[in-house]
Amino acid sequence: MLKHSDFQEVHFYTSVGVVALDEKGIIVYTNPHFKQFISEETQLGKPVTDFIEQGDNNNDVSDLWKGKVLKDAEYCLNSRYESKTVLISTTCYSDESDTLIYLFIRNITSLKKKERLYTYLNSAAEALVSARDTDAALLQISSIIVPRFANWFSIDLLQDNQIKELVLAHEDPDMIEWARKYREAYPTDMDSDTGIADVLKNGNSSLIPVITDEMILASTADQEKLLLIQRMKLRSILIVPIINKTIIKGAVTFVSSKEGVHYDEIDLEFAESFASHIGITLENAQLNEAAEAEIVQRKEIERELRITQVRLKSALSSGLVGTWISDLETDKIFMDENLSRMYGVPYSPNGTSQDILNPAIHPEDLEQLRPQSVYEDGRFYEAEFRVIREGAIHWFFARGSLEVNGHGKLFGGVVIDITQRKEAELALRDNENRFRFIADTIPHKLWTSHPDGRANYYNQGWYDYTGIHDFDKLKASVWDFIHPDDRKSIEIEWPKAIARGENKSFEHRLRRHDGEYRWHLSRFKAHRDENGEILLWVGTSTDIEEQKENEQRKDEFLSIASHELKTPLTSIKAFNQIMARSKTDNKLKKFINKSAEHIYRLERLIADLLDVTKINAGKLHYSFEELTFDQVILHAKENFQYGGKHKIIIQNSAKSVIKGDRFRLEQVLDNLLANAIKYSPDADRVLINSFIEDHNLIVSVQDFGIGIEAEKLDKLFDRYYRVDNTAMRFEGLGLGLYISSEILKRHNGSFWIESEPGKGSTFYIRLPLAESRPERILKKTKDHYVDNQISIRCNKKKRRIEATWNGYQDQNTVKKGCLLILDYLKQHQLSTVINDNTHVKGNWSDAVDWVGGTWFPMMEKAGLKHFAHVLSPITFGQLDAKKSIDIMAGIVKTQYFTHFSSAEEWLDRISDLENY
Repeated sequence: MLKHSDFQEVHFYTSVGVVALDEKGIIVYTNPHFKQFISEETQLGKPVTDFIEQGDNNNDVSDLWKGKVLKDAEYCLNSRYESKTVLISTTCYSDESDTLIYLFIRNITSLKKKERLYTYLNSAAEALVSARDTDAALLQISSIIVPRFANWFSIDLLQDNQIKELVLAHEDPDMIEWARKYREAYPTDMDSDTGIADVLKNGNSSLIPVITDEMILASTADQEKLLLIQRMKLRSILIVPIINKTIIKGAVTFVSSKEGVHYDEIDLEFAESFASHIGITLENAQLNEAAEAEIVQRKEIERELRITQVRLKSALSSGLVGTWISDLETDKIFMDENLSRMYGVPYSPNGTSQDILNPAIHPEDLEQLRPQSVYEDGRFYEAEFRVIREGAIHWFFARGSLEVNGHGKLFGGVVIDITQRKEAELALRDNENRFRFIADTIPHKLWTSHPDGRANYYNQGWYDYTGIHDFDKLKASVWDFIHPDDRKSIEIEWPKAIARGENKSFEHRLRRHDGEYRWHLSRFKAHRDENGEILLWVGTSTDIEEQKENEQRKDEFLSIASHELKTPLTSIKAFNQIMARSKTDNKLKKFINKSAEHIYRLERLIADLLDVTKINAGKLHYSFEELTFDQVILHAKENFQYGGKHKIIIQNSAKSVIKGDRFRLEQVLDNLLANAIKYSPDADRVLINSFIEDHNLIVSVQDFGIGIEAEKLDKLFDRYYRVDNTAMRFEGLGLGLYISSEILKRHNGSFWIESEPGKGSTFYIRLPLAESRPERILKKTKDHYVDNQISIRCNKKKRRIEATWNGYQDQNTVKKGCLLILDYLKQHQLSTVINDNTHVKGNWSDAVDWVGGTWFPMMEKAGLKHFAHVLSPITFGQLDAKKSIDIMAGIVKTQYFTHFSSAEEWLDRISDLENY
């Protein structure tokens, strides 16, 4: 199985930008090609939304990391100085450690700019193609060009070596009159070697991309003229000739006066095509006039007019640069200058033979360029083909149609150079195929499904494991591969999870193609959009057969070892009791007592092993009764007070009645006292305190020993975990705290620790009193709620929820408070929350999974975007908060704080940026 590092190395030198995202849309990897797109020095660790936003197609940015498979989706890529239009394809890849979303990015900015410019040409051609009144058509074109493409726009014709204004346009009518007066005062010098004079003389386009103040100052010594020129705010100028059949007819001028907007070669290409169509339009008008004046030449003139109109319609239908007309009577093709240049053949206004074009066309594509069916029934024609020009292959797209009237048949159309887009498509397809190949080699079985749970993809692992190699057949029979004993519960839970939108995991047996059932861990997770709606389910099934076998062997060992050890222990204990009652000297009694201590210690180890097996099997027995806990504390103290150097001191003992199992609760205290003594070898005392708070009994056991590092606290309740495993310094199997935590859970209690390395630890337990706690709702309005566990306030001015939690919390109080916050968020349509745990005591670990896996997705669906978490001063409370956030999936931005004021400042800054 390839790791992410191997996969990223494969794409390090690829010709497209590659970016890897985690499940929250944070950039974790970029290849060098992507860094060329962005001027930022560092992209890693930043949200992808800092760089990518919606493009013209309004594709959702969150689709990039939410598991939706994208192919050639269009987005806008922003850097510090400019934005680019890109095509993005996505794919999801998992290795043993993580799942990442990979983006494959191709820059199509130039192509998009071409398409945008030729949209203007479409609009212009639409006005020109049917125009008999040329002046009105040109005025309409001016409204299209200004101000979207130019701030100043003019069309000037050349007549008798003088310039005649045909169009002068600006968005301000007063400026147009002012410009005309300027032209009268300073007419163009036709002998000049620059500007429009040079264009009209030589037929060469003029492009000045950037006009500086220094260039304007150097252009004239006339101060009055200089002031007038400066008033035009020239920033970039583009002048192209109007040429019709090799004759220069005039010039079109485009001027940008907007700061930072400069013309380039793409703009020049557009302008030349535009001028070409202007020339055709003028020819159209001249032919109309000639037709009216000379009836004898009408037929020929109308023929040329039809050719001109078909060219314009072709430009209109495609918005592209090359047009052609095929005269089926003369077997000649009339191409415009752009198409001749694209083919690499000389331009001829009198038409070109097909024999001249054929050598430029790729041999494999010649046949599809002979559309005989179009000639016969007039169908629409489209084709993609390759042209070889100067040794390089260019991809073209052609579109055409047949026009039949009383004057004959004309087959015409347009051609666009799609080389850049085709290369982008081919490169992305190649990367996608490469990734799919890698994904199919992973050992996991991967699948995806529609929001309603219907499967739409299985990876190769499924086909190899089941032996079925057809998607529809696998989809129809996949449930039959689940073991009958496991299938019933999954069939119940699966539709519930789909209906509720809950992430889920199952352990079950899955039948292999050879009939063997193997244990699998199956997980599935919902991928949601920004509104919380499910777009896709993604699931994996991992073979855990060996892990299951190891666990079974371990539990069997524990059970066997416990029973095998207990039998001889019973005999040893009986003999020791007999010896203790006999009359022996003091030395014998000393050894007997020492032996009894070791037997007791061995009994505890065996009892712990038995308890673990019972907990795993759900068979640990409890006998609940009302009892006074101060007696339980006293009895536990007596168990440890004799025979050791540590003095057990009860500082405070609260008179309290709880409902519980006396033996199991004594077992918890025994474990705490045993740990306190074990891990404080250089101390001589252990302190016990108990008090009643918020209808809970709180008991603490404090030692003055080695202490525990903060990062290890949450591991203490794992089976077999020991605080110090180095050189077996402390005896024991590491089961005591695990057993204690399970006992406290069954008593609806909790367990937490405060510790400092080198100074000791204080272990706390919380048990609810036998008398139930009354619910006290102190305030309940549409904007404010207060009870003895939580306060919720809707801050209308700041547009946020402010929730303050108080005292000890358990799963029930956490769920109730969280659902209240959800209700207020929905009612007031808010998107930010400050969650203050400053006054929370103890821990609430039994609610962590629900908060992270269920409540946060509900809040996100209701509109939550920013969540400020003010942490409890208690270490275990901080661990609970961070675990719930780690479990959470989605796009909610979360930040931790130690003070309420800091959380307020963070949300205020976000609000200011959103309102800016």
